[in-house]
Amino acid sequence: AGRSLQQFTLENRGSLVWSATGAISSGSGAVIRNTVGSTFVLSAAGSYLYNLGGTVSIFDNQGALTVAPGPGNTFTVATIFNHSNGSVAVSSGILLLQNGGTQTAPVNVAAAGELDFNGGTHAINNGATYVGGTGPVRLLAGAMDPEPPPRERPRPRTHAPSRAPK
Repeated sequence: AGRSLQQFTLENRGSLVWSATGAISSGSGAVIRNTVGSTFVLSAAGSYLYNLGGTVSIFDNQGALTVAPGPGNTFTVATIFNHSNGSVAVSSGILLLQNGGTQTAPVNVAAAGELDFNGGTHAINNGATYVGGTGPVRLLAGAMDPEPPPRERPRPRTHAPSRAPK
């Protein structure tokens, strides 16, 4: 069964693992906050939704956030996603950000992970870098301000067939 969060802040000040599938519905300015020095692991396919009206809800990461719902699975944040101070590591599966937010700290997307921006405006400020890993970072919808430079990917090599002299 789903859960809901309205008008309150759920604050992690230690270590927290989100291991259940399903969604948390939210609205009226609800906040999930991972504080400085804390660890939050999203280890299952799930969602933090803004679907109960009122002021838009926020996912506020200030600590270490690890996204690992597993290959082919998605964790969706359909609220404003603010990321400062700490780190985000998408080690497997997809982190789907749907309602904009502010990024000011590093993000690591491993080869088995993917980071998708899909709606809203995502402000990419000083310090927000996509470092380490080779997983894709994609803008599906919405905007990035300013748009980060594309990742350099190796160019495919083409070889002309060798010809023997006649």
